[in-house]
Amino acid sequence: AIEQRRADVNVFKLKAASPNSATFAPEKDIPGGIESMTYRLDSEGKLVQELAFKPDSKEKNFSTSYSREK
Repeated sequence: AIEQRRADVNVFKLKAASPNSATFAPEKDIPGGIESMTYRLDSEGKLVQELAFKPDSKEKNFSTSYSREK
């Protein structure tokens, strides 16, 4: 098992909120890391997670959609 220490965990703080979305930013400034993470209620039963990386990151921004089962 890999031991994960508290210092290795990304902690995100609420940056902005509205009735249908919440945006979080990492507590630690990591070069090339995540710039923000947003959760948005897109429609009834559909949640979108948008991940934005810093401009100097090798990663590309992406989003993931989650739908409620009927």
